[in-house]
Amino acid sequence: MMSGNTSPRPRGGVTCSGGRSPGFWKVPQKFNYWAGAGAEHPTFKVTVNECAAGMQNLTRNQVKRRGTLLTDIGLVGAPANTGIWEVMAFPTEFSGGQLMRHLSAAWLNAGYFASNAAKYPITKKQVVDMWNDTKCGGLYCPGTIGGCGTSGWTAEQVISYISGMYVINSGLEPDLCTA
Repeated sequence: MMSGNTSPRPRGGVTCSGGRSPGFWKVPQKFNYWAGAGAEHPTFKVTVNECAAGMQNLTRNQVKRRGTLLTDIGLVGAPANTGIWEVMAFPTEFSGGQLMRHLSAAWLNAGYFASNAAKYPITKKQVVDMWNDTKCGGLYCPGTIGGCGTSGWTAEQVISYISGMYVINSGLEPDLCTA
């Protein structure tokens, strides 16, 4: 059912978008897209640039204002006072960080690509449902009422589904550092 939204609709007038990766959303030069997604980007105590390799000297402590928090978007049980940017930039610093990272990008994509000109295949509510169902090892049941037994998606399958939709060239992961 979930993949049905990515299928062509010759008469529907809706064009689907696979969305952008966490690597796209985390780059400060792309923060102008955040408002269109319904989110607030972070601000920093230092100047942040792309750099040649590694996150170098950029740390979470250099975030001045966290922007939209994981809990603000409905990820109940996510780390308190943690911005969605932080988990996209530093996923290894969190338990379940890769799941939160891809779900954060999916949530931004669902907000940004919400018109018939470019519609994201899943909604913000479905993103939150994916988190709630898989965060503690459970299964997400796409389009199923009353449960899906053992045929649901694990957290790894949710990540695979979301990352498999990213549009060409959006998967590039730039490294960030302070100026």
